[in-house]
Amino acid sequence: MKKNKAKITVVTLAAVILLLGAGTAVYAFAENRSEAGKLAPAETVVTAEEKTDNKEDKTVNAGTESILTSALTGTADESETVYVISGADGTVNKVISDGQDCTGRELPVSIKVGYTLDGQPVSPQEIAGKSGHVVIRYDYKNDEYTDVVIGGKEERINVPYAVITGMVLENDVFENVTVTNGKLFDDGSRYIAAGIAFPGLSDALGVGSDLIEIPDHFEISADVKNFELNMTLSLVTNDMLDSLNSSELSSLDLPTDQIDVLSKAADQLSDGSKTLYDGLCTLLEKTSALSDGVATLSAGAKDLKDGAKELDKGAGALKKGATDLESGLSTLTSNNETLNNGAKQVFESLLATAQNELAAAGLDIPAMTVDNYGEVLDSVIASLDEAIVYAQDQGELAAASEGAKKVIGLKASLDNYNTFYLGLKTYTAGVEEAAKGADSLKSGAATLKDGTKALASGAGDLCTGVGTLEKGVEAFGTGVTQLKDGSKTLADGMNDFNEQGVQKIVSVLDGDVSDLMERVKVLEGVTDTSGDGSEASEKKGVKYIYRTEEIMP
Repeated sequence: MKKNKAKITVVTLAAVILLLGAGTAVYAFAENRSEAGKLAPAETVVTAEEKTDNKEDKTVNAGTESILTSALTGTADESETVYVISGADGTVNKVISDGQDCTGRELPVSIKVGYTLDGQPVSPQEIAGKSGHVVIRYDYKNDEYTDVVIGGKEERINVPYAVITGMVLENDVFENVTVTNGKLFDDGSRYIAAGIAFPGLSDALGVGSDLIEIPDHFEISADVKNFELNMTLSLVTNDMLDSLNSSELSSLDLPTDQIDVLSKAADQLSDGSKTLYDGLCTLLEKTSALSDGVATLSAGAKDLKDGAKELDKGAGALKKGATDLESGLSTLTSNNETLNNGAKQVFESLLATAQNELAAAGLDIPAMTVDNYGEVLDSVIASLDEAIVYAQDQGELAAASEGAKKVIGLKASLDNYNTFYLGLKTYTAGVEEAAKGADSLKSGAATLKDGTKALASGAGDLCTGVGTLEKGVEAFGTGVTQLKDGSKTLADGMNDFNEQGVQKIVSVLDGDVSDLMERVKVLEGVTDTSGDGSEASEKKGVKYIYRTEEIMP
């Protein structure tokens, strides 16, 4: 049963290598070497032919050799196919060319196969039948060199070879399979893993891995149960540059102006993203101060709201008091004329009584009024002065003295009432002015009340608005923080993009591209004469098929 499985494996791998190894397919595969694909179920033919049970026989049987020869090499006179039979670790056991044993022949590429089980290196014999996480790694070393002249200097470089390795992984053994530098196909019952590598090509092209990463190994990782591995096949070919037209390279015009623009633009983007980040950091700092200021404003707006509310209450009380005051003073003012007329009538009555009393005493005086009574009485008093009396008669002195006293007393009484009368007039005039002022106060208090009402309403709106602003500032701060973090990522990404991407491309295009093109053209010439030194017109090249033996429990 295992013999039939081995035969199926050979046919399947031959088909895979045929698909991946012819002409420019190498390039297409290299461009997508990490991409997983889906392979339609392959039609497998199993013959009734039985293989020998001698496990020491490592040669490819005639039927298989015929399939590989026709599928991979074409007719024998166009190219040579060399079969390399190796152990499971890559150690070469036998070399066959044109059906002849040529073991010991120098090979252009050596293959080393390493195995780890759960992170520990193991030999092929130790891993057989084990379970766990397995990593299988194929390392390829280019051992073929040639001397060339590049840039006027002689240099030794590797002859460029591409290596394609294929293997079949049974689904009942392998799970969670991933590959590095290769492709993985699944036909429903088995995985087919194929890897690509170009050992020595990076050095030959003069480019480092920091600019272009050219694979030189192939790796498979998987979880396995009762590990076993069928034979694997690797195709080594040197015709990967056949489709390259070197004449097109010589006419390549480098857009130096555009390269400068690209470089400057990338620098500006990198600087701009850093400036953006710095600006957002400053904005975030100022946002903190803004938040504190808005919090203070919010507290002040609340105090203003409370104060405006109390002021509005006070203005309401003032308006009511002013209204009451204006009403009372208006009532008083309405009585002013009555009070003043009554007081004047009393005054005039007192003056008439005094006039009669003085006439009865024998004094003939002018009629007294509110305005002249003082002047008239002062004249009477003066006429009763002792000196005047003495001048007329020292016999009327006593009578004159008593009369003067009465007149003086009368005048004093009238003066007191006059004071009351004048005070009353002043009072009523003051009440009238107060009433006018109270009316103005009433009007002003009403206006003030309207203003304090509007102030209280506005202060309430302000308090609400500041509260919304406070929440908005908090959200703004959160947004600025997120934007700052995003701009930091952008700045770092732009810096890496500029340094690791654009500037390296610019460096290649602006400085090393001529050397790279020359190396490509030299390598194209090397592949035309590699192998046994024959010219391309006589022999297109040599293909090497490496077969590593199976690992079975």
